[in-house]
Amino acid sequence: MKRGLIIAAISLVSLLCSCTKEIKFNGDYDGEKLVLYSFANPDTRLTARVYKSQFFLAKDYRYDYELIDNVELTVEVNGDRQYSFVREGKSYVSEYVPQEGDHIKVTASHKDFKTVYGETDVPKRPEFGIGSYKVTPAPSQGGSTRLEFDLTIQDPEGEENYYRLNAWQYQQRFEWDEDEEAESLWYNQNIYSNDAIFNSAQLGSYIDRIDGSDSMVPDFFDDGAFDGSSHCFRIWMNLYLEEGKSEGDIRPEDFKVAVDAVSESYYRYSLSREAAYNMDGIAEVFGEPVSIYNNIVNGIGCVGAVSSLQLSFDGRYQ
Repeated sequence: MKRGLIIAAISLVSLLCSCTKEIKFNGDYDGEKLVLYSFANPDTRLTARVYKSQFFLAKDYRYDYELIDNVELTVEVNGDRQYSFVREGKSYVSEYVPQEGDHIKVTASHKDFKTVYGETDVPKRPEFGIGSYKVTPAPSQGGSTRLEFDLTIQDPEGEENYYRLNAWQYQQRFEWDEDEEAESLWYNQNIYSNDAIFNSAQLGSYIDRIDGSDSMVPDFFDDGAFDGSSHCFRIWMNLYLEEGKSEGDIRPEDFKVAVDAVSESYYRYSLSREAAYNMDGIAEVFGEPVSIYNNIVNGIGCVGAVSSLQLSFDGRYQ
């Protein structure tokens, strides 16, 4: 019986192998293009990276990308002044320092490719503040604690705005050996809220919503539900307590929150990348392809901008 099963299995494999044939790609492919990424941050020199696109059926296809040399890069600011870029390490760096409200156009040229460019506006830093905050038990976390706080965003009127939230806790966790001091680092924390705006947003923890537990705040969200008004969010973070410490040892300055105002291009690019990343496992079998947002003319990539404001819980702006 066992021998018969083995023979049947071998026969099946041989049949499948004999039916294998190469299927030709019938889509549109118009050759290699320049891939341009440049994300502006106020008060920081503008950088850019330029790669060569790769066709997924090419025999030499690689998952990693190599920066292209001999690229001529310029940034045009507000339709007027131009700045050039120079190669520094793995990036091209310009003398231009983005300012809030600037409109920038980044152009990349190379003798072997079509000239590409992308445009974006640098958003103004968001207006926000932290109100009351307190440390409370987290009933769903087995007796651990969490930091609850009110965060208010003052949204400008008459324009579409896009935001991102981040939070960190300062921790001293690593002791590499007895003769060295423990390493102190800022660790990114998950943020939670039951605000209806976050529960209806595109991103976030879908599993949490299904099982009824706390909803995780999405990385990015727009102002569609509170345009032109002041909106207060009740937010919390689950706390990590180092060994031997109690709630009384928690200091407000050990936590900080950043609210980023992001350009529409960066918002849509990040949203589409997150959607593509979530198409994993069984979902990708039945799901439709996700097109990554692209605002590069004649090429691929994204030119976007982020304006960030950080606030620590003891009231000190950074």
